[in-house]
Amino acid sequence: MGTNHQSEGNWTFKHAKLKAKIELMQKNQRNLMGEDLDSMSIKELLNLEQQLETALRRLRLKKDKTLQDKNNLLLKEIKGKEKVAEQPRVDQQTQESMVSFQLNLGLASHVTLGLHKSCSLNWAGP
Repeated sequence: MGTNHQSEGNWTFKHAKLKAKIELMQKNQRNLMGEDLDSMSIKELLNLEQQLETALRRLRLKKDKTLQDKNNLLLKEIKGKEKVAEQPRVDQQTQESMVSFQLNLGLASHVTLGLHKSCSLNWAGP
């Protein structure tokens, strides 16, 4: 019986301790939200202000990093889309250059062939 009563007392103590911890956390949360500040001393207010400034600095750093990462991702995406959009234009220019080259090559071979024919017609040989 003694151990059961002792165990019950232990649970009661743990319950009271946890309840006090929860109440303190709720009070701190209210203070961080700017509520229930009247009962706080100057020292407590200064400490709270420092906590809020530190939290705000961390928040801004996180926000800036997140925005920078998002901007970098969007920039990569834009560059990728520009490459894709530029590719057909490059392919078309390459194809036009090839056609132009082939036409020029064809004309050159016709001219060369014509010269050969005229030379062979005019050539009497030895």
